[in-house]
Amino acid sequence: MSNHEKIFENYEKSKDTYLYEDWQDVVIKITRKNDEMECFAKFRKKKEYSIKWESSLVMEARMSGKLIDKETYENF
Repeated sequence: MSNHEKIFENYEKSKDTYLYEDWQDVVIKITRKNDEMECFAKFRKKKEYSIKWESSLVMEARMSGKLIDKETYENF
């Protein structure tokens, strides 16, 4: 299953999707809020921040990132 398929499957189930993008060493959380896609990015040992779905960082993670679990995201 591709990242896009997993993201939209989780979106339909109101579940978060977590991705790791190794080129920039960043993790991305994609969540559903008020029937909208909401994204957050987090660099190692930094706080998460809101980021647009259309941003190059999220796009890169969607295309080539690795699916990770919530614990990996939170401990990043």
